[in-house]
Amino acid sequence: MRNSRIWRIEGILTTVTPLHIGDGDITKHDKLKDIEITSVVKDIDDRAYIPGTSLKGNIRSWLKRESCVPCNVLEELFGSEDSQKEDALGGKAEFWNAYALPEQSISSNSPYWEQKRLTDVMVSVSIDRSKRTAIKEKLFHYEFVPPGVKFLLTIIIPYAGEDEVIPLIYALEHGFSDDDPIIIGASSSNDWGKLNWKLNCISKIDPEDVRKWICDNSADKACEFIPLQNDEIKALLNKANELKINSSSKIEKINIKLKFKGPFLVNDPSQVEKNETDKTENKGPDHIPRRNYENKVVLPASSFRGAFRSQAERIIRTLGGYACDPSDPCNPKEKLCLACQIFGATGQKSLISFTDFVQCNEEENIRQEFVAIDRFTGGGAKSFKFSADAIVDPELEGTMAISEKLKCWEIGLLALTLRDLQDGDITFGFGSSKGYGKCEAETNFFVKENEERINKCVKEFREFVQKKGEGNV
Repeated sequence: MRNSRIWRIEGILTTVTPLHIGDGDITKHDKLKDIEITSVVKDIDDRAYIPGTSLKGNIRSWLKRESCVPCNVLEELFGSEDSQKEDALGGKAEFWNAYALPEQSISSNSPYWEQKRLTDVMVSVSIDRSKRTAIKEKLFHYEFVPPGVKFLLTIIIPYAGEDEVIPLIYALEHGFSDDDPIIIGASSSNDWGKLNWKLNCISKIDPEDVRKWICDNSADKACEFIPLQNDEIKALLNKANELKINSSSKIEKINIKLKFKGPFLVNDPSQVEKNETDKTENKGPDHIPRRNYENKVVLPASSFRGAFRSQAERIIRTLGGYACDPSDPCNPKEKLCLACQIFGATGQKSLISFTDFVQCNEEENIRQEFVAIDRFTGGGAKSFKFSADAIVDPELEGTMAISEKLKCWEIGLLALTLRDLQDGDITFGFGSSKGYGKCEAETNFFVKENEERINKCVKEFREFVQKKGEGNV
C-alpha cells in the first residue's frame, strides 16, 4: 500500500440538537420520585458518551449514500456489510468511544439537568391523532444529552494509505454539516441527533519509526504518534474536498413560518412539576410554554409532526382512503396505510423530517385563569381552578425536509396538507377548543415554478386513492 502508515484522527463532536442513544435500561431522578426514565448510554463514571459503533455505522452509511468512494475502499475501512458471510472482513478503522470532555459548563433552566451525567430529562405526552387530546397513561420520561455538550472522538487506521484515509476525512469534514447529514441516535426525523465536528489533529506512525524502535534496544517505550504539520493536514483536506459527491440522494427543504392569531402554548411539564412543589399563594402557573436551550419559545418537531400527520390522515379518509387508527397501528411486516408510508411506523423510517419551530418575533406573554364548570350545578367545580401562561401572536419558523424517495402521489398529499396549513385549518398545542393554537402559514413550496408539479402530484394522489380503495399497497 503506497504511503502505508498508522494514522490517528482526533476531533471534537458537539451536540447541535438533543441526542438520545439508549442503553435499553431505565434510570431514576431525585426530583422524579417513582418515575421510570428511559436512559442513555453512560461510561464507568456515569457520564453520557457516544459509542464508537454508533458513529462507525452511520458514517459508513453516509459515505455510501453521499459519495463516490469505491465499495472495496469502504470495505477495507469499515469491514464487510454482511458480517455473517464466510469471507467477511473486519474493517481497518477503529472508532473509539467518544467520551465527554471534562469540566463542561452547560447553561440550563431545566429542573432535571444533571451536570455530572451531562443529561437532562424530556417529559412528553402522547396525543391521540384522531381526537387531538392526550392519551391516558401515556406520559413519557426519557433522558437525553442537550445541545452544546462536547465529546472527544479518536479514530485509529492502521497500515493504511492516503487513498483509504481521505474518504474518512471527507466524511468527518462534510458529513455532519451536509443537507442530509450524519445523524446519531433516536428520533432523527424530529431533528434529534445532529452533531458538529471540529478537527483537532491528524498524527501518524511511519513503518520506519516502528523498525527503528524495534532495533533500538535502549528505548523504554513504543514509538509515539507524530502530529502532521499544518501544510500536510491542509494537503489532506484539499484532497478530501476533491472527492466527487454522489447526487443520488437529494433532500428538498421547505421553509415554513407559522403566524399565530391569538394565544399559543405548548406546555412544559418539567417546569410545571417544579411549580407544583411550591405550596405558597404566589406559586407559578399550572401551564408554562416550552422553551429551547436558547430560552426561545418552541413548538417541538414531534408536536408539529403529530398535528400535521393528523390533518393528512383526515384528507386521506375524506377521499375514501384508509389511514390506520393510532390505537391499532400498521405492522410494517404487513401492508402499510398511506399515512404510515410517508410519516413512518414502528420499524419503518419516515420519509419526511421536521425541525423545531422557534419563535422569531418579539415575545408577548399573557396569563389566563381558568375555572372548570360543574355541568350539573352550572357553578365552578371545587378545586378545579388553574392558570396558564401563553404567548400572544407569536411567529415561529421551522423546516420540513422531504426525501427524493417520495412518490408523486405522496407529494400530492403533502401539498394538500400544506395548503390546509396555510389556510389555518391545523391548530397546535394546548387549548384548541379554547381558542389557542390557531395559525396561518407561509411556505416556499407554493411558488409559481412549482405549480405544474404540484397540480400533477395532487391529481395523481386523488386517482391513486380512488384506484386503491382503502389505499393499502
